[in-house]
Amino acid sequence: MEHPITVSTLVTRLRSALSADLPPEVAEVLLPVLSPLVLEKSLQLRVPNALWAAVAQQLALPVVERWLAHAAPGFTTVVVDLDGTPPEAPPALSRSRTFEAFLEDPGNQIALASCRRIVEQPGLEHNPLYLHGPVGCGKTHLLRAVVHEYRQMLGEESAVWIDGPEFVATGAQDLARRTFAPGESDGLRGLLAQAAVIVVDQVDVLSGRDLAQEELFHVMNTALERGTQLVFAGRQAPRKLTGFTDRLASRLAWGLTVGMDAPHLETRVALVRRVAGNALAGLDAVTLTALVDAQAPDMTQALILADRLTRGGIDLTAAPLPAPVSFERIVQLVADHFDLRPADLASKRRHSEIVAARGVALLLGRRLTKYSLDALGGMLGGRDHTTVLHAVRSTEGKVAADPELQRVITELTRHVLAADKK
Repeated sequence: MEHPITVSTLVTRLRSALSADLPPEVAEVLLPVLSPLVLEKSLQLRVPNALWAAVAQQLALPVVERWLAHAAPGFTTVVVDLDGTPPEAPPALSRSRTFEAFLEDPGNQIALASCRRIVEQPGLEHNPLYLHGPVGCGKTHLLRAVVHEYRQMLGEESAVWIDGPEFVATGAQDLARRTFAPGESDGLRGLLAQAAVIVVDQVDVLSGRDLAQEELFHVMNTALERGTQLVFAGRQAPRKLTGFTDRLASRLAWGLTVGMDAPHLETRVALVRRVAGNALAGLDAVTLTALVDAQAPDMTQALILADRLTRGGIDLTAAPLPAPVSFERIVQLVADHFDLRPADLASKRRHSEIVAARGVALLLGRRLTKYSLDALGGMLGGRDHTTVLHAVRSTEGKVAADPELQRVITELTRHVLAADKK
């Protein structure tokens, strides 16, 4: 019997199909900016702006639709421009990208403080400023907030936004042609000459692109000589970037490098509450938390979930979650899964397997029961609030980075809720 195709497998095979069917010169620049997102039976081809949306609509969409008809019939496909507001794009994604709209989280506090600092004293302390972290942790929001502040203070031309994929496709080539005469005010080179801050998002897509890297290196040198503030964001820290020249990686690391972590579950829930607002009336905290945990692993997908809730795209009455279960039931099931005894989880032992199982039990207790952190700790060996909070957040971080642990959490949650029905 053939197993249903998983989301990760679907996306991987889709990219392979696009790579094989698109002209090489198109695939080279389009695939790095294309972010497929699966929502139930809908596949979104997310691109950063209208320019890429037109390319994806014309060249990629027919390939995707043909491939899906064979590999995953029943899926609908749509191109979503994340910078615009087409009917397909969730309105929540175009919300205000300001410091005031940014939700603080233990994993982003240093990055937020650093971005505020370069607005207060541009080009002096942290130049360049480089933010790195996983998708959906808030990097682009902070970069947009920096641009917003500069333009509010100094006017539109004071801040230049460079999107990495677009720079690879067009900006670097335009600069390399040297078509702008001295004093010319048109084009990217003219904009860079007037800027007080230059912001480059998704810098890691320049990997293996010699021309783009050479041009970015010269842009950085010129900007630093003028005292222009530089801000970069990518998934990897400068020293871990692959396919980059040593001198560019070194130059990117000259200033302050700040890592950002995946947002905690509480932060994602808070974002859904803020955006969805009245649409959540009557939805209890346990149900909402379980929904966010299952469908919104990062801030971008939390926005998409909030929009679906606002538009009534999720029927919460059709299959409501069961009432919260007892924490004793959770501890028993977690202990059984890890081949331990409940007494092991409540003990003071620090064996790595016991610590991991204890963290999973506390995380599930936090999500699926209404007990406070103090109460959960009291039922698990008399641990205090701080210890329980640390265990929960540590386990959340591991879940965000480990697909296998995500699967374990999902499986245990299903077993816990199913057991409670009996």
